[in-house]
Amino acid sequence: MGRRAKALGVLSIVVFVLGTHAPTQAAGPNGLSLGISGANGTGTAEVPGVACADGGSGDNWHYSYAAKVPAGVFTATLPADVRLGLNLHAEPDTLTPARTYSHAFLLRSESDTWLTNAHGALRLAMTAGSGTCADSPLDFDGTTASGAGAWVVAAGTGAYRNASGNGTFVMRAAVGPGADNAFSLNMLGSIAVLQPTISVPGATAHWDGSLHLNYLKRVLTVTYAVANTGPGDAFGVNLIGVESLTPGVTAQFAPGSSRRVGDIAAGASRSVSVTYTTTTANPPCALLVVGCVVQARLTFQVPDALDVSAAPAPSIDTAATAPLLP
Repeated sequence: MGRRAKALGVLSIVVFVLGTHAPTQAAGPNGLSLGISGANGTGTAEVPGVACADGGSGDNWHYSYAAKVPAGVFTATLPADVRLGLNLHAEPDTLTPARTYSHAFLLRSESDTWLTNAHGALRLAMTAGSGTCADSPLDFDGTTASGAGAWVVAAGTGAYRNASGNGTFVMRAAVGPGADNAFSLNMLGSIAVLQPTISVPGATAHWDGSLHLNYLKRVLTVTYAVANTGPGDAFGVNLIGVESLTPGVTAQFAPGSSRRVGDIAAGASRSVSVTYTTTTANPPCALLVVGCVVQARLTFQVPDALDVSAAPAPSIDTAATAPLLP
């Protein structure tokens, strides 16, 4: 006879994602340390299943656990949903007077951990041994399975498309018929996501203000186009530094301040404006503003889909010509 067990999943989880990126395509992977523990897994069991000798994969249990984690756990700025799924299989050692077990395995790559937030989702496929009846590396007493295995990034959606990574895990999971099934999982490894690359393809200078006062005061505004030419998406891009490279021109941008540019998907662009004061005493921005080219070095903070920013922060040299008249 088959038996089924269902219960609500409740998990506690701690995740640490560490590392740095260069502002180019595929920077080095980020270390991943994931620890999960909880109780009340929900699932079903097929007992008896089709025996391995008959071409099947033995008795099996399909259990899942889920929880929400706050911002600062998987990524710095977003809460995340975590779902753990087990596809556990075992051949009984004895059938009578009761079925007993000593070992089990995870069927191929059908057990997994999903990490999902507003940026996208990552599927970490878990294996223990070869994932077949011939190799059952997990300890199993019919109620609780425990042991070690490996994981690999098997799929990614949204900003986690084409992500890669791998590592190891240690797990312990109860799959009894009641609502008191406990679960713990520890993962170590690394994950790499596609990287954004920031460029400034254009800059437009203009004299803002009414009655041409900014022109008379030599207060110039430059609007910069900020483009993401890399394969990865950027989230929460900030302008964190502006250095004028033109004598007599000063950027109105305090050291240590920042100006939000926003999220920039791969292939997209946004804009950001900076105000400069010029002096009539020094060329090239003299009284007639002939040949006044404002050269500046812009520095950006560019977080990727894991909220990890490029290090060092990328700096880009730009130039904008001031209009002769307002």
